[in-house]
Amino acid sequence: MLNIDIKKLVEQNIEFEARVKNLLAERFSAFDSLIELYSILNNIYPSYLAPAYHLNMYNQLVNDLYSSGIFDSLNGKQQHAILQIEFQDTLIAIKGLLDRLVKIAAVYYKDITINTTFGFYDSKTGKKSKFMSHVLQRADEDEYMGTILKEYDEWIHKAVGPRDKVIHYNDLPIVYRILLDSNNPTFETIEFVHLNKDLNEGVVLEDNEQVDNIAFDNTDLVKFVNRLYGLYNLTINTMIDKFK
Repeated sequence: MLNIDIKKLVEQNIEFEARVKNLLAERFSAFDSLIELYSILNNIYPSYLAPAYHLNMYNQLVNDLYSSGIFDSLNGKQQHAILQIEFQDTLIAIKGLLDRLVKIAAVYYKDITINTTFGFYDSKTGKKSKFMSHVLQRADEDEYMGTILKEYDEWIHKAVGPRDKVIHYNDLPIVYRILLDSNNPTFETIEFVHLNKDLNEGVVLEDNEQVDNIAFDNTDLVKFVNRLYGLYNLTINTMIDKFK
């Protein structure tokens, strides 16, 4: 299922709120922290739902290409831009919710300031910043932090990579690929590929391996968003368990 059920997300977060509210009556010593966690959960809905909302809008455009008018010479540029908007806004929303996860984790990890953003980690240079600095320090002894590092290596680094480019510098180029069905040569589908590199930077579009190294497609976006919500659920459950 490509689309995310937004109603189920809301129901899940309401359940988290209820669990924290119940803990308030049981763990008076952690009252201030639990009130802070409850407040975050109660006010997080726009950032929490944004990745799913933009992914669903993007999927709608991708799955309805011809009726959307993207190949119509009169309004093709507009629809082309809307496709890019929803793709890029999904990536931006992913980064936004990751930053909120840091805010949630900071309720328990008191040496992490509540305004810390997610940051980055470069395994080649050893450079690290913000929340990822704390993750690397604790990854070997703290199961939750170890999971964050694993998730970062597997998908987060790619999902957050284009954020600064999109926000500050340039939109992600988009190219189309025609995919032929070997079992039915007359049948073809169109794939959208978004590139984390400007076309004037020597990108050879005929080189599939080169393009794949800098490309994002619908499959990537669906994977990112699904794993993001898995990480969100893990974060809330972990924080609740730590206050039990």
